[in-house]
Amino acid sequence: MLDKSTLKAAIKAIEQDFNRPVDDEDSAWFEHDMTAEQAANLWADAMEAYASGVLQGGSGAATGRAPLASALKTAFEAHAPTPVALAAAMELAFTAFATAVATGMASTTPIPFTGVPPVGPVGFASLLAAPSQTAEASATALSNAIDTWMKTGSATPNTPPGAGSAPWS
Repeated sequence: MLDKSTLKAAIKAIEQDFNRPVDDEDSAWFEHDMTAEQAANLWADAMEAYASGVLQGGSGAATGRAPLASALKTAFEAHAPTPVALAAAMELAFTAFATAVATGMASTTPIPFTGVPPVGPVGFASLLAAPSQTAEASATALSNAIDTWMKTGSATPNTPPGAGSAPWS
């Protein structure tokens, strides 16, 4: 089962330390107390914990953690990333993560599944372009968007033949 409250709590903690608007026009559009690697790892940990409930016994969430952390670290390290560039990089990172979750469903026991990752973007562009919000509001918006997006993925048991697919939940 996907646990949105866990995801929201993790995102709120990240948001409080990572994204703080900067007034100086010569500065990056955000400043942070943690390194890009620390922030990326917190995001990856949150997503792994969140998605581990999609199918118990599958390896997808754990398999997708490292590529997600790596892609987010690269995105966060970009010199003065714009919200548009960061959103695009985050979309790619989350798509790769969801693909790993879907692929890992083949390893579930006792019944393997065929997973189909979510379609379309999470919606980071509109979320990151929004005016400054509180950490609570930002965490709510991000966790809702990710949760809604993840639930568009599906899983179909490989046995018995012809069993119907179900959305990730």
